[in-house]
Parts: sequence; C-alpha cells; structure tokens
Amino acid sequence: MQTAILMAVMAIFLTFTIAEMSRNDSANMTESFKAGNVASNIFQYQDSIMQYGVANYESMHLPVSINPGHVEQVKVLDYTADQIAKYNQKNLLPFLNYKSVLFNYTPVVLGESQPMPILYVATSWDGYIDEVMPGYKNITMSEVMGKLGEDLSRRMYQGDSTYWVVPWIFSRKDNDCRILELYSQLPEDSGGNSMQAKLDNIFNLFCTELASEYVFKKYIYISPILGGPDS
Repeated sequence: MQTAILMAVMAIFLTFTIAEMSRNDSANMTESFKAGNVASNIFQYQDSIMQYGVANYESMHLPVSINPGHVEQVKVLDYTADQIAKYNQKNLLPFLNYKSVLFNYTPVVLGESQPMPILYVATSWDGYIDEVMPGYKNITMSEVMGKLGEDLSRRMYQGDSTYWVVPWIFSRKDNDCRILELYSQLPEDSGGNSMQAKLDNIFNLFCTELASEYVFKKYIYISPILGGPDS
C-alpha cells in the first residue's frame, strides 16, 4: 500500500516537473523574451511620437474647436521627415511598420460656446519590417499584444507617477471601422458603467473621418496628449 502511494506521489511530482521544464525551456523563454522586446519597442515608438506632440503642442493643438464632434487639424507623421528620432534618448530601431497621426477632437457639449479639443496621437501597424526583423517572424502579434497588455497593467498600478494617461490599445476588424479585440485596461465612467460602447463609437468616428488622410492598420494605439501649464 505504501509503495503504491509513493509511486503515485512520484508520478505526480514527475508530471509537474516535466510541465515546468517545458514551460521554461529555452525555446519558450526565447519567444517570450522576443515578444517582450517587441512590446517595449511599441511603447518606445509611441513615446517618441508623444514627445513630438508635446514639443509641438502649440502648433498642433487647437485652442478652440472650430467644428465640435468632428476630427480637426490632422497631421500624418513621417518618422524621417518629421525627425521623430530626436525625441528619443536612444537610437530607436522601429520593429514594426508603424504609421502615426496627430489630430484634434472634442465631443459636442451642450451649452459650451468655446469647447477646447484634445490633441490625440494614434499609431497603428500590422506587421514587422522585413529587412530589420528576420529573426522575429515566428513571434505572433497576439503574443506581443499579450505582453503589451501586461506592461500596461504594470505601469498603471505601480503608483510612481502622477502623470499617466490610459491609452486605448486594440485591434480592428479587417477593412472595417469596428474594434475586434481590446488589449488595454478600460476604466469605467463616473457612474460605474463600461466604456466599451463609447470607445467603439469614438473609434468608428475617428476611423471614418480620418480615412481620406490616414487609414488605420490592424493594431492601434491611441493616446491623448495633455499640454503643460503654459500650453
């Protein structure tokens, strides 16, 4: 009887040992590491774009909305021509085929005679840059977005910054202005209601109105840019 119990315990222990070794083997660790690298690259690229927006806030941001409820003053960014690289303290090598745009938007507010828009930056992508990322072809974007979601949660709740905006990160349906999957935290509104429907509506508006100048790729990262005290 004791022998049978001992054999059963050893079998269970061996099963867990094999599972843990498989989970932490070099191949899995390499894939996880690479997915984390790509997620970090997305953060760093978007941060560079946001720093450009902050540095050029006075010219990019409309002080008063001319046409509330609609996208205004759109600027499609070119990484080279707009010298985005100088807004990063390292020589950032973009991993993905990023495409970015700055635009202003303010919702219609009843009784508001001079509504002030918010300056937004949106970056989207749908794959790797072939010539610089040949070793990452086996790392799927779903793995990358999972890492990106983890990083976002970590940054949101570490509590070491008072200047932190919650970005919208999601994928869209192919050739459609509808959200397919959300990867970032989406806080509830002041009434405790889900913001999912509001995000669906606002993205549909952004996607539709920007279409003549900027077409969103598959994966999307949108953040507001808040001006400083002198803006």
